[in-house]
Amino acid sequence: MMITILKTIVLFALLTTGFCSGAEVGNSYEIKVLSSFDPPNIYFDEKVQPAGDSLVKVKAFLEQSSLKFKISIVPWARAYRNTLTHNDTIIFNIARTPKREKLFHWLLPLSVFTNSLVSKNSSKYRNLTQQQIITGGYTAACIRESIHCQQLLDYGFKSELIKKTSNASVDDFTELLDRRRIDFVIINMTGMGKDKNAKASDSFDFYEHSIIDTTTAYLAAPIGLAPEILSILLALPQTNESR
Repeated sequence: MMITILKTIVLFALLTTGFCSGAEVGNSYEIKVLSSFDPPNIYFDEKVQPAGDSLVKVKAFLEQSSLKFKISIVPWARAYRNTLTHNDTIIFNIARTPKREKLFHWLLPLSVFTNSLVSKNSSKYRNLTQQQIITGGYTAACIRESIHCQQLLDYGFKSELIKKTSNASVDDFTELLDRRRIDFVIINMTGMGKDKNAKASDSFDFYEHSIIDTTTAYLAAPIGLAPEILSILLALPQTNESR
């Protein structure tokens, strides 16, 4: 008799507290998916709509779930900070580094790209050694919260000579280099020529001084993501389209 009463109480509790299945949880949530402009992985097509290989892979991966999602292309610093401070937001095209390792769940590898230190192709820069660059008072620029800021420090640039910006495209950096407002920048050279809306960078004569590193970009979820959403994402298989 007592066992029957206990079973009844448990059943009543489950019904009144709104117990949800995984599908029901998925249908009740809309997640934000953020990244920034970074051709060829993320760029704007002829109709100025977001496009790119990474975007296709992320959509294919998330469409396997019952989650509603909205993809937005915003300045990188905002994408990174919002992802870390909101429990309904994930980020893609983010480089996996030792410093970031414990901040995210790394859901899906998207692409491998090479970062290079570049300057304007002129006699002022062409024959400089690394030692001459870091001791010569030369300036550099990077986007806040990007791995390039730390890479410039690791290369040897002094922090006071590194200009940090909240948002900048390759075209923006090209203009700064061309006008010699900065001397060096780290960019993904594999993306050159892939942005159909680029104006200055496609015709600009860069000089590549050295390869900084080769990095894998991921779709990642922050440690603070809502557990119900995270469990759904971690259970998703990597389809052929998302590899």
